[in-house]
Amino acid sequence: GTAGIFDTDRAFGISSEYQTIGVQVNVPLFAGGSVEAQTRQAEHRLEAAQKRLDFQRRSVSHLVKNAFLKVQTIIRQIQALDTAIQSSQSAYKATETGFEVGVRTMLDILNAQRTLFKNIHDHNQYRYEYILNSLILKQAAGMLHYEDIGIVNGWLMQQNDVRTMSAGKDLPLNKS
Repeated sequence: GTAGIFDTDRAFGISSEYQTIGVQVNVPLFAGGSVEAQTRQAEHRLEAAQKRLDFQRRSVSHLVKNAFLKVQTIIRQIQALDTAIQSSQSAYKATETGFEVGVRTMLDILNAQRTLFKNIHDHNQYRYEYILNSLILKQAAGMLHYEDIGIVNGWLMQQNDVRTMSAGKDLPLNKS
């Protein structure tokens, strides 16, 4: 703004004071659509982010369900193999007794022993898969902790006698 005194050189000398204040405002009435374009772009980004989030949620849910079902299947398989090991141990002992009394051959003993060791091998394979899939399930559910590694290490370090191996006794099949 400006201020000043205005004096005329007339006989009666009229003087006046004046003040001027000014404000300049620049308001664009139309900015070429850039505001609208930026708004639409932000809406599309939000929609895309929501779709990615929904996809991730569905993926995690699918992974958790599959891992859970696989762990349940493996538990049943281990339990079945536990029974098979007990059965093949009994068959092996019976075959040995039969050999001692002369009604069984060495080939019968070897076949019984092969069956027992195959069942033990399969049992150990499913134990490994149980451990691995339990960790996958915990990770997918967001429940995997450092302590779980110590528990798994304990399972792997157990020394099992092949004649007394039991899934129900040496693996916590009921724990998550």
